[in-house]
Amino acid sequence: RSTLFPYTTLFRSAMLEGMASGLPGLVSDLPGFAERSPAGVSLVANEPRAWAQALRELAASEPAERRRAGRRARTWTEREASGARLTAAWAELLEKA
Repeated sequence: RSTLFPYTTLFRSAMLEGMASGLPGLVSDLPGFAERSPAGVSLVANEPRAWAQALRELAASEPAERRRAGRRARTWTEREASGARLTAAWAELLEKA
């Protein structure tokens, strides 16, 4: 069973899946993620040394803290990326097109 998720790609669905599963995570500090400030994840500079350090720190953190971060991630996902919210965002984009 996973206790954290590292997320290094540009496809947000993987990040949201980890967050919706209640896992704390690490996310590349890219503009789209930084401006949304997802709860329960740490934004990490997009360089190998920063990722290695962040992985070590998260793995060494207390299990209770990882569980709290995972709950924050899940709550954020339910609020910000629910099916209803995503559908409304798509509808708004289509209306503008």
